[in-house]
Amino acid sequence: MKKKIKDCTFKEFAGWANARACDGRWSMLDAMNSISVVSMVYEVKPLFFRGRVREALWRKLRDQYLNMEAEIEIER
Repeated sequence: MKKKIKDCTFKEFAGWANARACDGRWSMLDAMNSISVVSMVYEVKPLFFRGRVREALWRKLRDQYLNMEAEIEIER
């Protein structure tokens, strides 16, 4: 199923990035950009509501760093 990055949750994007990192289908710049966004989100470690806090940060960071109209293949 294809989804635009602006419609993806952090969990979906992280899964897609991990799968794509293994097959070498992206450029070094795309890989570095995605890794930096994922690592910034994973640095958030609140005691309560970790998922909600990470999703809020994900929405903020994806708007700044990623191409919002790009479509990615999400496996269900």
